[in-house]
Amino acid sequence: MRREDVNIRDPYVLVHDGKYYLYGTRSATCWGEAGGFGCYVS
Repeated sequence: MRREDVNIRDPYVLVHDGKYYLYGTRSATCWGEAGGFGCYVS
């Protein structure tokens, strides 16, 4: 996954058991209507 593919706003990062969870409001573009929440794990 490329950085350009992550399109969220209002990001929040949670660290738990050695993993990073990135949550945020998602939409087709950063400025478009929100379509829910995304979660990415690293």
